[in-house]
Amino acid sequence: MNALAMQRFGGLSQRWAAMTARERVLVSGGSVFLVLALIIGLWVVPLLRDIQRIERDLPRLHQQKAEVERLVAAAAGRGQVSAASADGLRQLGDGLGIKVAASGAGPFTLEFDKISFNGLTQFLAQARRNHGLTVRQAELNRQAAGVVSGRVVLAQ
Repeated sequence: MNALAMQRFGGLSQRWAAMTARERVLVSGGSVFLVLALIIGLWVVPLLRDIQRIERDLPRLHQQKAEVERLVAAAAGRGQVSAASADGLRQLGDGLGIKVAASGAGPFTLEFDKISFNGLTQFLAQARRNHGLTVRQAELNRQAAGVVSGRVVLAQ
């Protein structure tokens, strides 16, 4: 196989030697053009497509980044329960007959006796909406139709 390749290569070198200077320039120029066309077709064009795709996707990615940053900031802000939140819960609970006990930034323990179940659920919905608090533990006792007593622990 090696001898066959050398024989064919030898035939090419004989053909090259038999060409005139003008023919050599044309063949060399065609070879350079072919190599450049292959480089452009196989390397440059895919890179240009990738650049166009990236430029097209970049605004969407910036929007997604801004949304993630907004959500992270909102989650970080919700992670801290202030004294004002505890006071707000106490004021809301006083109107319904709910005693709110808190140790620092939570958890908040709610104790109540014979209050409306609907009032309790509204209180819990407001605690979640306004302060990001959710029920961690609940002990409810039914007293009468729509009336409950018990204890609920709220935390973030």
